[in-house]
This record gives sequence, structure tokens and C-alpha cells, in this order.
Amino acid sequence: MLGALVSYNYSTYELVQKWMYPLPITDQEKQVYRDKLESKLQNLKTVRKLSKNPNLIQTRSWESFNTISKLPLEDTDQSASAIRQSLTAPGGMGISPLIFYDPENHKSYVIVHLGRRLSGYPLIVHGGILGLLVDEIFKKSCGAQLNVLDMNRLHTEKSVLNYKSPTFVDTFVLFETECHDLGNTRYKVTGTLLNAENERKLVEAETIVRQSALPPSTMSIPQVELSKNSKRWLW
Repeated sequence: MLGALVSYNYSTYELVQKWMYPLPITDQEKQVYRDKLESKLQNLKTVRKLSKNPNLIQTRSWESFNTISKLPLEDTDQSASAIRQSLTAPGGMGISPLIFYDPENHKSYVIVHLGRRLSGYPLIVHGGILGLLVDEIFKKSCGAQLNVLDMNRLHTEKSVLNYKSPTFVDTFVLFETECHDLGNTRYKVTGTLLNAENERKLVEAETIVRQSALPPSTMSIPQVELSKNSKRWLW
């Protein structure tokens, strides 16, 4: 297994660090952790390139992840609060995503860090986490085009994910999306997930999104499919 991981340009030392190095515990340690991530984010070649494009609108917010951002900050709902804290704590998505939107071409670029606590297999981000992020970010791409402020009006009818390469933990990833109007308040969002550091393609995805004024409780559960060409990694 280790040999297979090293073939993806990770040294043995880096792999051990990613899995064994202790996560911060104190507030001071957590701030140092976030500061390091922030510095690394801003120095990514992809970020520097997108930041120089005058046609892109840059924002920084958890609102790219509607489900996560709507979870309560207080302990009024302990289970939901625990989920939010786990997803946004060091080892999860430790800093808020960086978003660039191209209004002329209806494209979005979202960069987020995925920490080690999001793993399924050791050192690899859980596929369900990637599926959640695809759903949230692709809907947000449509929302930006439609100027929809309440993301609960957008509902995913179907998602198809094609996993191309493993997504390793402690990695910055880049979601590139494009929204297409299908008519009758339905939209197709296509996109890819890339390693933001080496541009390796990780996932190809397509979702069908519908705009509705109905409350979420009346909507059907979205259908999620795994592309027949999607790769699987068994250890």
C-alpha cells in the first residue's frame, strides 16, 4: 500500500507526517495551524493566477457549503453542532473556502483544504465527503448565476461522480464548475475536482439542479450515481 501511495509523488516521510503528526489542541496551536494553512493557500500558484484575473469576483465564506454553514453555532442541537465542529476543526476543513466567480461565463472556482480527519481509507479523503462537497459547491455555482440568496430553493435531482485519482488528506483541492440552463428551472452543472497544488484530476462530476419555491421537506432525495468509468481503490 505504501509503495502505491509513494507513486503519487508522496515521500514516506510526508505520508507519516500526514497521518501521525498530532493535530493542535489549544487555541494558540489551532491559530498557528490555521495561519500556516492560510499562508499556504495564498501562495498556491492557482490562487495567484486566479487573483490576477480582473473578470473574477473573489469571496471568502462558508456559504459555499450551505449544509455546513446552516448548522447551528450554539449547542441548541448537540448532534448538528458536533458535525459542524468536526467538519470545520483542524483536521477537517480548517479554514473557509476561497471562491472565484466568473459571471460572464457562469463558471466558479472554489479552493478548500481537506484535512486528515476526513479520511475513509488511511490517507485518502472519504468519497462521501467529496460527494457532499460536489453537491454543495455545484448548487452554489447555480445560485451565483441565478442570484439566489436562499440556497434551500435549489435541489439536486441527480449527481454522477467519476473518481479519477485518490484525493489525499491534507491537500488543497480546486473545484472548477460551469452552469448550463436546461430550461423549466432546471440546470446542469459540470465540473472537475483537481489537486490545487499539482493540478492532478481527481474527480469529474455532473449534477442536475432544479430551482423551486417549495420547502426542502417536500422534495425528493437526490439520486447519486457512480460513473461506470470511476476508479476504485481497494487496500
